[in-house]
This record gives sequence, structure tokens and C-alpha cells, in this order.
Amino acid sequence: MRIYQLTWQGDFRLTSRTDVRARRGRGLSIFMLALALFFGGTYLADLLGWTPAEGSIEPEVERALILMAAGLVFLAVWNLSGAHDVTLKGKTLRIRRRGLFGSRVDELTAEAFQGVAHETLRCQKLGWNWSPHFGIYPTISDVTLQRLLLVHPQHSWQVLLRQDLDDEVPRKEWEGYAKRFDLPLLIGDGEQLHERQPENLDKTLRQLAEEGRLAGPATAGPPPWSLSLTSAPDRIVITVRRPAVGWRWFTAAAALPPALLIGGIANGPSTIWSTTGPLIVLFMAVVAYLALARPQIIVTRERIGRYLMLPFLQARLRDDLALGDIEQINVRKISGDRHRSLLLSGDAGSLVLGRGLPASHLEWLRDYLTGAIITA
Repeated sequence: MRIYQLTWQGDFRLTSRTDVRARRGRGLSIFMLALALFFGGTYLADLLGWTPAEGSIEPEVERALILMAAGLVFLAVWNLSGAHDVTLKGKTLRIRRRGLFGSRVDELTAEAFQGVAHETLRCQKLGWNWSPHFGIYPTISDVTLQRLLLVHPQHSWQVLLRQDLDDEVPRKEWEGYAKRFDLPLLIGDGEQLHERQPENLDKTLRQLAEEGRLAGPATAGPPPWSLSLTSAPDRIVITVRRPAVGWRWFTAAAALPPALLIGGIANGPSTIWSTTGPLIVLFMAVVAYLALARPQIIVTRERIGRYLMLPFLQARLRDDLALGDIEQINVRKISGDRHRSLLLSGDAGSLVLGRGLPASHLEWLRDYLTGAIITA
């Protein structure tokens, strides 16, 4: 689990009139110091004999308390000491990186960097809430971070230019930094890294294909087992051969009817007919409905969209894009999310498809959709 308070906090962006001053969250450090004080105080009270003899702490527990308190203090100090300051003057960047064991300042021109990269992080934000019934209790919420970074060809560190708390890819801003610094876009595509040169920015896949600048095959061969393909004169329908809720939730739902049946048999036949039986029928109907619900990708001559195929119904989900607006298709891996997905993006927005499919199947889908878009 990636904790949001241990990353750079808030929304920020580097311009010619502002500096990026990224800090980590202080609230979590205060909480860790308070927890360390509790562990250390417990050990100190036992060491000074302030606890009853029958309540004294075992030596193994004392060592564990000391280690936990020391570890929390170290983590809190590391969190508080971290900083990332970037100042832009023309095309020269002054980068100051402060850590637990000191700071380092570098001044580099934009030409020294390889390009401008984008990454998406999915974190869990720790917080507190209050209820009149339960009092104060901790909460965990999901946060999605969009980051733009300068990548150096030799140094392992990266220069953070912008961070947004948003689900949408900041495509215009990404290209804006690339134009400003006259650097290529660095696009992660599975295990590969592609470069989009400054002169090719704002060009759609169709324009790149017409100019012969589009890398990768236009055809993809037969579909993999997880996808089924149906073609018509005016549309292409790609159906994912798995429940829309995912195999994990479908398996959990499918396990309920047998569990209820076993419980009903254990309680006697009368229970099955009176109470357990109707519940089993209800859950079996739910499982059958979930089994028939399938995600779909529909490509027409103008647009591509995500749909949900339900029994006797087809619902369009909230995401779709015009084919003429798509500038990039790549297989992406979000840090903090174990599932890969296919990302289609352009200045008009982005579209995520095939989340959870194997990497090789996503690569087939990428190549097939690329060919469909440039020939539509």
C-alpha cells in the first residue's frame, strides 16, 4: 500500500514565475512521533518501576517496544526532512533535493535531460473522521496522482515539474513542457519506452500514419482467448470474455449458493424449503446475471467507447473518444495498482480499456485498435 502522506503533497506546477516546493505531509509524522512516544513511554515506565510487579513487561516485549519507537522516530524525521525545490529561469533549472543526511543543489539546462515523462500513482490517503456513535476513527480513501517529470539520461533521480490530484491525464500540460524545453515526450508502453519528438506533438495517430512516423504494426493477427471480435460494416465490437465485476468478485458471489446449501443441509431439510432455499435461488440469479455481464469496446467510423453488455440491455459507460482526437495508445502500469490497462489519450481527454487483461493481450488490443483507427 502506497501512503499518500509519504509522497509530495498537494497540487503544484512549475512556471517561469513560480517555484515547485514539494513537501511530504506533516500530519503523519506527528502521528508517528506520538505513537513512538507511547511505545517509549511504556518501556520507560516499566524501566523506572512505575508499573506493578505483576504487570511488568517481558524483556522480549521491551526490545520490541524500543525497536518500534526508534523506527517510528526515524521514519517521522525522514518524512519531515524530505524536500524537492525546483526553480526555473529561462531553460535553466535549479534543483535542490533535501534528505535526511543533507541536501544537494544542481543547476542544469533543459538540453541535459532525455525528455518529459508522465506517471500515474494510486495511493491510499489516511485520515480521521468523527461519529457521535463511535467517536474519532481512522479512514482510508483512494487518491490518484498525475505527475510530469524531467528524466535525466544518467542520473537516477527525476525532476518533478507538476502534480495534480486527478484521474485525467494532463496531456496538454505534458506537451506544453515538452514544447517549452524542446524535449521529446517519453511514453511508457509496457516494458518499452517510446519518444515522441517535439515536431510530432499534437499530431493524431492518423496524421502520424500518413507521414510514415507511426511505429508498430497496423495488424495484430487473431484475437487472444480473453477477447472475442465481431465486425460489421459500420462498427467493430470487442467483447472481454470475463465478468464485468472481475473474477475475484464473481468467484466470491458464486461461492455463496453452495455455502448456503451446505448450511441448509446441516440444519435440516425443513430449513432448505423455508429459509435457505429462496436465498439460494436469489443468489444463483445474481451469479447468473454477473456471469452474463460483459465489458465491450465498440469502434465506429467516428468514435470508440466503453460499453457494458447486460442481459437484454447494453449500456454505454461514461468514457468515449473521437477517433480523430486520439494521439497515443499505450499499455500502462499504474504505480500502486497491480493491473495493467490500455490508455488512449489526446488533448480532448483519455480513455482506459481492458484493465486487468494480461500484458500480451493488451498489446494485441493496442495493435488492433491502432490499425482500426488509422483505417476507419
